Amino acid sequence: MSTAAHPGVIFRRKYLKQRGDLLQFATGTKISRQYWGDVFRGEKRVTAKLACHMANASIESAEHWASLQAEYDVAMARRRKNYRR
Repeated sequence: MSTAAHPGVIFRRKYLKQRGDLLQFATGTKISRQYWGDVFRGEKRVTAKLACHMANASIESAEHWASLQAEYDVAMARRRKNYRR
């Protein structure tokens, strides 16, 4: 079984290295620092809108971030066995 990482956690590790990066990022997106903090801790999903903001701040596309979220969702569903074959 694969262990997919939450895309917010991946983004934080790769792009938010210094203290204050989260505040600067949140200010630029006009989305609260608290909301982004939840995303970057893996507590909230990366929506299409958030994926676009993440793409603007990274070298990856919005599709990349959205795809990682989909992979994460499938991995979590399989882990919880909330699916039928």
